Amino acid sequence: MKVPTDSEMEQKIREAEAELPELLAAAKRIAIAEAEPSFSGSLRKEIRICRKLPLSIAKEAGINQEEFVQFLEGSAVLNSTQIDRLVACLGLQLVQANGR
Repeated sequence: MKVPTDSEMEQKIREAEAELPELLAAAKRIAIAEAEPSFSGSLRKEIRICRKLPLSIAKEAGINQEEFVQFLEGSAVLNSTQIDRLVACLGLQLVQANGR
C-alpha cells in the first residue's frame, strides 16, 4: 500500500470537507424521516439500531441502494414486497397493537 504524499492528503481533506455539508444535510433528513410517527418511521429506526450496515441490509433485502437511501431520507416509499423482505432481513415480527 502506497503512503500518500502531503499534497495527496491535503487534497483528500479538501474533498472530505466539500462533502461534509451534504452528508450533514442527509443525516438531518434521515433523522426527520425516522421520527415520523408511522410504520415507515419505525422501520427506519429499526434499520438504524440493527447491527448490520444499512447498505448490507439493502443488498440482502434486494433493494436498490439509491432507492433504499431515498427511503431512509423519507423521499421515496418502498412497495409491499420490498417491505416484506426488509422486515424479514431485520428479523422483525409484526404484531397487532390492539391485541387482535
